[in-house]
Amino acid sequence: MIMLWVVRNIKKYDSIANLEKYFLQGEFTGLVKCDVERPKNMFRAVLPTKGENGRLVFNLYPKIKEVYASPELKLALEKGYKENKNLQCLQI
Repeated sequence: MIMLWVVRNIKKYDSIANLEKYFLQGEFTGLVKCDVERPKNMFRAVLPTKGENGRLVFNLYPKIKEVYASPELKLALEKGYKENKNLQCLQI
């Protein structure tokens, strides 16, 4: 099976707050490469990272240069995660 992704447009968002607004309203669907930090009072991670042996790990470390799909990032923002730096957005 071949999966075909059609890129409608690639937007540059002027601010992280503007991008977060699009996420929470459900207007953005795509992939985001970003730096994300968890809230200090959270004890269970929402966002995964790739571990040393290639397994998916849910840890409480800051996520640096990680790529997430919009539903994952939307849930994280709703739970209190803060996006520190937006490196790249790919809207599909």
